[in-house]
Parts: sequence; structure tokens; C-alpha cells
Amino acid sequence: MEFNKFGEKFELPFTLHIKDIKQDFLSVFGTSSENVIEEYSADLYKQYEDSNLIDYNISLLQFVDLKTFALNLTDEEIKEYGEIVEKYKDFYIFKNHFSLYSFLVNLLKFNDVDFKIIELFIRKSQKKLMENYEKMLKDEIDIGNPKDTASESYMFLRCAFELNRPPLFAENKGLSIEEHSWREIITQRVYMGRKCEIEKIQMDNMEKKRNKMNKK
Repeated sequence: MEFNKFGEKFELPFTLHIKDIKQDFLSVFGTSSENVIEEYSADLYKQYEDSNLIDYNISLLQFVDLKTFALNLTDEEIKEYGEIVEKYKDFYIFKNHFSLYSFLVNLLKFNDVDFKIIELFIRKSQKKLMENYEKMLKDEIDIGNPKDTASESYMFLRCAFELNRPPLFAENKGLSIEEHSWREIITQRVYMGRKCEIEKIQMDNMEKKRNKMNKK
């Protein structure tokens, strides 16, 4: 994600994984709007106390890969940033996401609008991840196939969901259903959708056979 501060361009390297998306994703972020930045006002954040807003903004930076955001610092800059950076290979990186937050706010003068832009970037990126995953899942499970043939992915999930009680994905180990990640829930729902399709097709075929037998 590219920013321009004081005439200098730099990029924050975000790393997003679908396992981190919880099933209440849409209710947390709300509906998307293309002109939400134009309508944005600092009043939106009045519901937060200062400390909570800082914590929230730092949580947005948790998606920044610190090892990828490497800095090539001069000796003078090392002295200036020494408390918030550490040596990594031939470069310097921020010690933690709080250090990155401190750098962005105090030196690059990031404000609430900048963090709102980051929030929207993360939301849209995660939404794209969700859409791509759901499309892949429906293709693999064969949703909409008018025949009662079961794909390899469908049979794998049938064994996973019906013969084993643990969750399918490791991030949900030991969690209650309401704490499961979004991909756990959507995978189960798409699987059940195809299961119902296959069972209906099989029942319809049996009914057709019966009708043919009765006509004879």
C-alpha cells in the first residue's frame, strides 16, 4: 500500500491470510462504499477513547510484515530511531508494530484519515480473499452440477465433516463454533449445499425410475 508523505513515496507491505478472517467479518466492518473516504470525518472516532483508538490503529498494523518493511538507515538515523528498530540481516526493521505505529505517527505525521484508509484497504483486500475462496470452494465442491456425481473435494470434506468431529482448519482447534474462522463456516455451508443437491438429484432419479416402473 503506497503512501506519499512530505513528497516521498513509500510502501507498507501488508500480508493478509484468510485464516485470520472471523465469521463476523461483515458485521464488524459494515458495508463497503466507494466514496466513504470523501464522507469520512474525525467525528466517526468520537466513540473511541484515545487509548482505544490507538490500540485499534495498532491492530490494523498487525497485518504489516515487519521483516519486509526493511530500512536502509544512515548512522545518524540509527541514532535517532535506535529505540524502535533493530538490525535484521543488512537492514533495520521495527522491533514491533507499536514501534511502527510510533514512527508513522510521530515522524511521518499519520492521522486518523490515514488509518481509515488503511482500514478500508484491509477490508477490501479481505473481502476479495473471501470472494475468491468461496468461488474456488463452489467450483471444487461442484455446486450446481445437475448430476449426482461427487467430486474428490466433496468426498474429502464429507469424510472430514461426517466422520471426524474436530474442525477442518487448524486455527479453530479448541474453539467453540462461534469463534471459528470465516473459512471454516463457509466451507461447511458450501459442503452442505452440495450434499443437499446430490441427495435431491438422487431422490428425483429414484422417483423417475418408480414412475417408469409403474407405467410398465
